[in-house]
Order: sequence, then C-alpha cells, then structure tokens
Amino acid sequence: MADSETVEIGRNQLLFLREQYNSIQGKLAESQNAEARLESKIQRMQMLSKSQTFLLKDALHKKLQERDGSSADALEILRLYEGLLEETGTKLPEPAVDPRSGAPYSEIYQAICERQRDECRRDLDTQSSDPVAAELKALRAENARLLAAGG
Repeated sequence: MADSETVEIGRNQLLFLREQYNSIQGKLAESQNAEARLESKIQRMQMLSKSQTFLLKDALHKKLQERDGSSADALEILRLYEGLLEETGTKLPEPAVDPRSGAPYSEIYQAICERQRDECRRDLDTQSSDPVAAELKALRAENARLLAAGG
C-alpha cells in the first residue's frame, strides 16, 4: 500500500505542477499580448508625433513664405513711393529724435531689437534641457535651413 500511496502522491504532485505550468503559460501569453498591444500603441503615437511635426513645420514654412511675400510687397510699394517722391523733388525729413535721450529713433529701435534677440538667445540657451525648447530650437533651425535651400 505504501507504494500505491507514493505513486498517488507523485501523480497529484505532477497534476499540480502541470496546472501551475499551464497557469504560468497563460499568464505569459497574456503578458506577451499586452506587450504587443503597447508596442502597437507606441508606434501609432510615434507616427502621430511625426505627422504633427510635419504639419507644424509645413504651417510654419507657409507662414514664413506669406510673411516674406508681404515684406517684398511692402518694400516694392515703399520703393514706388520713394521713386515718386524723388521725381517730385520731395525730401524725407531726418529721423525723429527721442527727446529724452537725443538719440534717433532708428538707433533706439536697433537697440531694442538687439536686446530682444539677446533675450531670446539666453532663453533658448537656458531652456536647452527642456525637451520642448530643444524641439522648438530644432524646428527653427530646420525652417531656416529649408528657407536657405529654397531661397
């Protein structure tokens, strides 16, 4: 009887181990399916990010082209009026002077522009650890490259 009991205990242990094995196999299959679903979601998100980046670049490029076109139109109109003024012998007055500093407004405007450019550069340099700022900086560089290549 002891031998039959030992065999029965062995069978029970074998059945228990098979159940555990099947359970573990099921959990493994579930985790593999979950991993595949997550990988699919990540790929879709990456594609969406790439398409959004493309759309943003395209929209920015179009705005820059519109701005450049508007600037060219404005310059052409200014040249036309400048020519008309020269034909009539009309001279433009000297630039206005700031009464507080005595400096011409053109110099003040240049100083303001330089200060704003410096502030923008400092902001970009200090935010280089920020991924959004880094992406924005990369987009600006790419747009500048595209404009230089196309222009």
